[in-house]
Amino acid sequence: QSRDELRKRYPDIKFIIVVYIDNLETRKYMKGNTPENIFLKELENEGFIIYNLDEKLPIDLASDPKYRFPDLHPKTESWQIIVPQLVKDLNL
Repeated sequence: QSRDELRKRYPDIKFIIVVYIDNLETRKYMKGNTPENIFLKELENEGFIIYNLDEKLPIDLASDPKYRFPDLHPKTESWQIIVPQLVKDLNL
């Protein structure tokens, strides 16, 4: 309902889901026919844009722990790479 209401107010709105792979185990898992991938495909079929950051970055953040905290959230060094890529690709 929220999406439909937003489309009424902003007809040209785009809904973008950014997929961020935070470590090698997750990357390996996401290569398969996972529930997450099935759900992302369903969202894509509904008109959402699925932007896989893992495929777009010039550096492999998932393979180097210096880019993430122990809880897998990205550190400042990650954001310094991620944000320019998002701005470039998504024309923000």
